[in-house]
Amino acid sequence: MFILISIFGNQMLISTTEEKENRTVEMLLTTVKTDTLITGKILSLMVLALIQILVIVLPVLTGYLAFGSKLQLPNLDLSTLVFDPVRIGLAIIIFSASFTLFTGMLVTLGAMMPTAKEASQWFGIVIMLFIGPFYGITAFVSFPDSFFVKFLSLFPFTAPIPLLLRNAVGNLPVWEALLGAAILVVTAVFVIWLAVRVFRYGAMSYDSKLSLSALRTRRKAGKV
Repeated sequence: MFILISIFGNQMLISTTEEKENRTVEMLLTTVKTDTLITGKILSLMVLALIQILVIVLPVLTGYLAFGSKLQLPNLDLSTLVFDPVRIGLAIIIFSASFTLFTGMLVTLGAMMPTAKEASQWFGIVIMLFIGPFYGITAFVSFPDSFFVKFLSLFPFTAPIPLLLRNAVGNLPVWEALLGAAILVVTAVFVIWLAVRVFRYGAMSYDSKLSLSALRTRRKAGKV
């Protein structure tokens, strides 16, 4: 997930600001609604990420199954793996909601920043927020019931890594996984809602950063 967000999230951030800089967004907004444009951007990015995964994984898997014995590759013993459809389904939901959440955040930042250079400075902050929980990986495995682990697992901006890791090792209760997934989904929906409104106003702000206070003022005036 880190690689996907690093590659495709940065692509989303830069493309959003570049569309502002070269005035492409003006033509887009004359034919497409803002919410349709933002939702389409994120969905297309998710599909592209999925295709990228399949392009990498399928040839390797096919090659191993077809030529593994001829190349004298070590056999993989998959008999000990537990394929739990519930946990697999939860992992897909958590992954999708997390990807949507962070790409939505990057779209929001891209709409707020006047140039791609300024937007890229914020990309590192978003990535640090995402990978920060990696430093607690030992606690996630050894102390799953601690307050620290529970907090990071349920706080939406740090939840993806703890939830996916704990779900993989099997120490994440189903109720907690469902709660964490629900929090991620609700937060992702809110971030998309915010991204649409920020983009609606910020896309035409070429010379200065869009502040949240300015957005709030326009919302009170009924312009957002």
